Amino acid sequence: MTALDAGAGWEAPGCDLGVVRGDDWQIRFDVEDPGGEPADLSGVAAAVFTVGSGRAGPAVSVACQVGPEAGRVWALVAHAETDLEPRPYPADLELTYQTGQRQTVWLGQVVVVDDVTKHPEEEEP
Repeated sequence: MTALDAGAGWEAPGCDLGVVRGDDWQIRFDVEDPGGEPADLSGVAAAVFTVGSGRAGPAVSVACQVGPEAGRVWALVAHAETDLEPRPYPADLELTYQTGQRQTVWLGQVVVVDDVTKHPEEEEP
């Protein structure tokens, strides 16, 4: 089981995570072992957080930082990558171990909502 702390996001009704389009996203995942304790992630070679957009491929896919705390994975997504159409997206966090084994430890939905503040450099001509 993986707990989620959205950081810059929030828990939205009917989904797992709500975030604002164009903001920096800092998402903390707390991966737990079957006993509810922080999982030992020392054998993890890579962690990837992906926000999908369907058959066209991922809308956002970022390498994550594992640790330094036991069981902790951070997904840091820069605002330049979060300029997505406001709507729900399927998302997951996948760990790849040094053995080559892959494990999805969080599977959910990210709802992107439009932001109110617009920046001149982002406006269309």
